Amino acid sequence: MRYRAAVAVLLVLVAPLSAQQAAAPADSLTPTTARWHFGVAADLGRPLGAFKQQVGQAGGAQGHLRLRLDHAGRVSLRMQAGWLNYGHESQPICLAATPGCRVQVNVTTANGILSVGVGPE
Repeated sequence: MRYRAAVAVLLVLVAPLSAQQAAAPADSLTPTTARWHFGVAADLGRPLGAFKQQVGQAGGAQGHLRLRLDHAGRVSLRMQAGWLNYGHESQPICLAATPGCRVQVNVTTANGILSVGVGPE
């Protein structure tokens, strides 16, 4: 029942938007978007299988840059990059195996996934 109510609310909200687009004059259909477009998004990663036993949820961000190749914006070149951080760990350890640990350093390990992509859109 909740699913049907959510769909009904969505339809009520979307219907006026589609009606406005249908009634738009022909001159408003001319693209006004810039040749370059930049966007960012937040990411949430959920590990599965054996990977899930080693790490928890991941959070990160993505950014993209889009170059419109034609006047109407139907063909574009998209470049994007993102980072998901599964956590980090910092531990003090002895640099040398000397008695009393005379030289101690802090070792930090970051666990994440970097993604980079370029292609047509």
